[in-house]
Amino acid sequence: MRCLPLALVLLLPSWLYPDGMWAGGGLSLPPAGVACALAAGAVASALGYVLWYSVLPCLSVPSAAVVQLSVPLITALGGAAFMGEAVTLRLGVSAAAILGGIFCATVLAVRR
Repeated sequence: MRCLPLALVLLLPSWLYPDGMWAGGGLSLPPAGVACALAAGAVASALGYVLWYSVLPCLSVPSAAVVQLSVPLITALGGAAFMGEAVTLRLGVSAAAILGGIFCATVLAVRR
């Protein structure tokens, strides 16, 4: 709820564009669509938390902090797998950088 004022401020520019989301007499938010979006978000969040907290006891505190840096990569790969988003060279380079950093911070740090 604390982010609602900022969200409303960021939404204001959309009213300035006649072909924007408010065109045609208003924003269409069917209750079934809103309910499905909320349910999908709740289920995805719940599954994410269950997975994270089941793996967390197996990780040290520094490793857990570093592994969380993989979230953008997991999100991008999920978008490619489930939404058909493009897998580009930029994604590949970014994935290599993220995984390389995680490898250096976890595996190489343990060897020292």
